[in-house]
Amino acid sequence: MDKLEYIFHYAISSMFIGVILTILGILGFFLLIKGWYKDRTFNGASIAIGVVLFFLLCIQNILLCGTIHIVRISDTLEDRMTEYVQPYVKAGDDYMQRNDVDDLLFKGLANDYPIIFCYVGVSDFRGFRASEIPEATIDTLNEYCYWYIARRIGWSLLFVIISAIIVIKTMEKSYTKKPLSRQYSHNSNRKERVPRRTQRR
Repeated sequence: MDKLEYIFHYAISSMFIGVILTILGILGFFLLIKGWYKDRTFNGASIAIGVVLFFLLCIQNILLCGTIHIVRISDTLEDRMTEYVQPYVKAGDDYMQRNDVDDLLFKGLANDYPIIFCYVGVSDFRGFRASEIPEATIDTLNEYCYWYIARRIGWSLLFVIISAIIVIKTMEKSYTKKPLSRQYSHNSNRKERVPRRTQRR
């Protein structure tokens, strides 16, 4: 797969799943609040907060889906890296220098999976043997991804809690007119009869 094609496919799939999850989350957000506060109704301010929350959660969910994708292909990445280090292992499995690691990772794996260097490109694997590079790289990648996922979830929960508080405070109480009772309405429509005084002759 071409590098640009891979990035495009990766971005589109992450965006699509992220947007779908966000839409479902926003619907659940408003349904839960309405279930808790049945005597209140949403207004323009509530909808505006929902729109802002949608965009905030959409960003977090897209990043979350992309990171989960990286974790899912970690086994494939390790197998591919094992293939890349074979020439170095056969040459003696010496400790690798910075230039060797750069050639191995950036010139080898980047051609197949360029997106992973958003996560692991800043790592330094000097001092590892060639045979240790695949496992060390994947461990570093997974550790970073799990921490990245936890942060995305944390920010999402913070946005939801703050938005829920604001939405609840901006909701208006719904006043429903109770129908008048039959007896009250009957009495109110009845004209009062004033007794007539008869004059005595």
